[in-house]
Order: sequence, then C-alpha cells, then structure tokens
Amino acid sequence: MAVICMATEIMSYKPIFSLIHGLNRKIRQLNLKNVSQSNTSTYVCLTANEEDMPFRVHSADHISIFVANLDELCDYLQITPKNYIILCYLLGTAQRKALETNTLLQPHDLSHPEKVRCLFNLSGTSHDYIVQLDNPTICRGCRDFYHALGCDGEMIEIMEMVKTIRHKPLKNRQIPQ
Repeated sequence: MAVICMATEIMSYKPIFSLIHGLNRKIRQLNLKNVSQSNTSTYVCLTANEEDMPFRVHSADHISIFVANLDELCDYLQITPKNYIILCYLLGTAQRKALETNTLLQPHDLSHPEKVRCLFNLSGTSHDYIVQLDNPTICRGCRDFYHALGCDGEMIEIMEMVKTIRHKPLKNRQIPQ
C-alpha cells in the first residue's frame, strides 16, 4: 500500500490532485500485477525540496519526488507531468524494493558512479539529470544489480515508461533551471 502526501508549498499547483489520482491509479495497477508490493506502507511525498530532485529514496518505506517547476520541466522533456511523476515513482520503487529485499543495504549504498549515464545516477546537478532524461537509459550495472535483488517487475515497468518518453533533439529548447 502507498500513502501519497504532499508538501504544503506545492498545494497551489492546480493540477496536483489529478496527478495524485494518476499516480494512485498506477500504484493500483502495479499492485494487481504483484509489482512492488510491500509488507509495509510506502510513503510517497511530492515535494519542492531540491535535494530530492528528481526523486530520493530515504528508506524502504519513504520516497520523495521533486515536483517544483514541473510544467517547465515537462514542457522541455515533452512528456506529461503524470508520466514524469510515474517514472520517478517507478525508479524509487525499484530502489525501495532493493532496500526492503536486502536489509543490510542503506539508501547511500544505492549511489551511482558519476560518469555513467543512467536514470539511477542522481550524482550530478538537476541540470545534468534533465539532460539525461532527454535520452533515458539504465546502465548494465543497474540492470544486473536490481535483477539480483528481484526487482525484475519494477525494471520492466520502468522500461515500459521510458518507451513513452519522446526523444526530441535539444536544439531550440531551453533547459529549465
């Protein structure tokens, strides 16, 4: 079960409730497929805290997704805000499941080598991650790591979501700050 909460500073964002509804529907679909089911509740916090850009797994039961400047970001990436939030949620659930599967792992153990292009690489700036989302990929090391921890269902869902992201050239697009 997932509990979705939001930071008060994003409540003024008009479509936030339809985004929450879309995320909730996706979570229910995943539960029906037995993907990312947990014995405990998972708290998904939609936040404006830049430290959580684009998502952060704090523990096996807490995922934050950065949603400030969402329209600007999604216009640049040419994806819907709902798909962006679902992609971040799916990436977070793979990491959450890895932490739940191997209780010796800590969130900092999920850090990624800086120079490797991968959706799980959160080591650069928000600008670097936005450029990375423009042509999303998951590196071989992460595919093997999450496979070894039984996150195959999560990885399939991530790859399906990646297929929905349009790949447009960067030319004439201003990267949001």
